[in-house]
Amino acid sequence: MTLSPNALAFSTSVGLPSAAQTVTLSNGTGSALPVTGVTSSSAVFNVAGGTCTTSPTLAAGQSCNVQVTFVPVTVGDASGTLTIATGGTPASLAVNLSGTATASTGPDLVTSVTPATYLQGSVERGAWDLLMAARSACGFGLVQQDTRLDTAAASHARYLAQNSIDRNAAALGPSEDPSWSYFTGATPTARGGAAGFPTGQPVVESSHALGLFYVAGQNPPLALNSNTGIASMRALLESIYNTANLFTPARVGGIAATAPAGPSLSLLSQQQFRLVVDFSTTGNPQRLGNGNVATWPCEGVGGFSGALDPANEVLNPFPDVTGPVNYGTPIYLRTDLGATLTVQAASLTRIADASAVPLRSLTRANDANSQLGSHEAFLVPTQPLPRGSTYRLNATGTANGVAFTKSFTFATAP
Repeated sequence: MTLSPNALAFSTSVGLPSAAQTVTLSNGTGSALPVTGVTSSSAVFNVAGGTCTTSPTLAAGQSCNVQVTFVPVTVGDASGTLTIATGGTPASLAVNLSGTATASTGPDLVTSVTPATYLQGSVERGAWDLLMAARSACGFGLVQQDTRLDTAAASHARYLAQNSIDRNAAALGPSEDPSWSYFTGATPTARGGAAGFPTGQPVVESSHALGLFYVAGQNPPLALNSNTGIASMRALLESIYNTANLFTPARVGGIAATAPAGPSLSLLSQQQFRLVVDFSTTGNPQRLGNGNVATWPCEGVGGFSGALDPANEVLNPFPDVTGPVNYGTPIYLRTDLGATLTVQAASLTRIADASAVPLRSLTRANDANSQLGSHEAFLVPTQPLPRGSTYRLNATGTANGVAFTKSFTFATAP
């Protein structure tokens, strides 16, 4: 078995997939030999397709190919190895991979998509429309509905809700246990693949949970309508890690909700609501443009509860906060994937009386759960924001070395 070429070199901007390059594997022996695996040693070099990836058996004189792309997340040089395992001699062959990534320049944001097909009045429609309005208003770009990710989201919503009832204990978060009922994949990416989304294409997930208990024999208390979807999405948009996932530079996404009812303790029944959102960049993230920063909230946005209970998050972003301590609405800042965001100074002021609200920052450097990237940060008020109030956020810093200034107002709900 022979490979040609034995090295590939790529060049592109951060977050922008390179053109695919092709490696050809040829069987020059006198007998049929199987191709048993194709792997890349680095996440920035992607196996994008090719006839070798289906584990074929090559007859004597036949060949297959592998297509490789380079999708860098940081500026600079990268290297890796493409390995093709075979039933021949040698048992595996390697191609050296190298890539050079430059800083992204102009913006590439989605401003128009095909209308989503979620039913009017449904939970999904209410939640999706609110999220798209938020992304559009604050400059993060729209996301195209992908029914495969709808399916992946629905499978996980069912897993979480039904297991919460069957086990009489809340099932939360993005992971699934293969020993539990309704399992379809351990991770959002695996569940995307199970639903027909490109295998291995990363999927990020946000989910909201609500458990309600009521007297057995009565009707379940939660109505599944667009108002429920709006309320659920508002909760996700006022969190930490869920919020970051909702504002990723995704190109496609899906959403699903479920709220089954079942028995609980003694004379009680329970209803378990789950809303799940799955997003993917499809290897081509939207770009704000070099040095640009988007925020949530942004100018003129309102309707916030003004409260965050860190200890009630699935992953507590502030492990030192262990009790029911209310912080305020988190403020999210993001630049492009692969860039570095540095917030040098920030202040939050209540407009009515010019009083200062103390802030606590959360970045990749101090994130105890290692969820945030170098391109994003949160500024979190360490006290609740009273309802019916307007606030001004002022922040300065650098995005990939380019100075930025942000100043905007937002309001809590009446």
